Amino acid sequence: MENVEEIIKDCIADIIVVDKSEVNLDTNLHNDLGVDSLDLMEIIVRVERDLDIRVSNEDAESIRTVKDLIDVTKKYYYPGL
Repeated sequence: MENVEEIIKDCIADIIVVDKSEVNLDTNLHNDLGVDSLDLMEIIVRVERDLDIRVSNEDAESIRTVKDLIDVTKKYYYPGL
């Protein structure tokens, strides 16, 4: 089974070009990492591709922190949990 949290942290670190140690559950993507809306969409698209899921626009708009992204991703990757 894939470790969703690690995959997401890797995607963020790769796209934003930050050290993975800076990517924590409570990290605010915009305030702490400078992620803008295009960066966020790139992160979501990469996560969708890597995990073969599709995130709704409504859920994508609710993402503020790394934990938000992980929770939304798990909703689609582990349906029914």
